[in-house]
Amino acid sequence: MSQESVTDPMALFQRLAQASGLLQPGEPLSPEMVAFAQGVASECAAIGDQYGDTDDNAGDHIRAVMFE
Repeated sequence: MSQESVTDPMALFQRLAQASGLLQPGEPLSPEMVAFAQGVASECAAIGDQYGDTDDNAGDHIRAVMFE
C-alpha cells in the first residue's frame, strides 16, 4: 500500500474493516473499531520510533499519515 493511498485514515480503516469482513460496504466504523485501528497504528509508530533520529523517524511519519 502506497503512502498516496492513505489520504484519509478513516477511509483506510473502513476499507480494511470491510476487507476483513468486519463491515459491509457503506456500514460506518464504530467508535470501538476506530479506537482499535488507532491503537494498532500507535503501536506500529512506537516501533518506528527506533528508526531515524529523535526529531524525524519512521514513527513520526506513521503518525503523520495515520492520524487526522
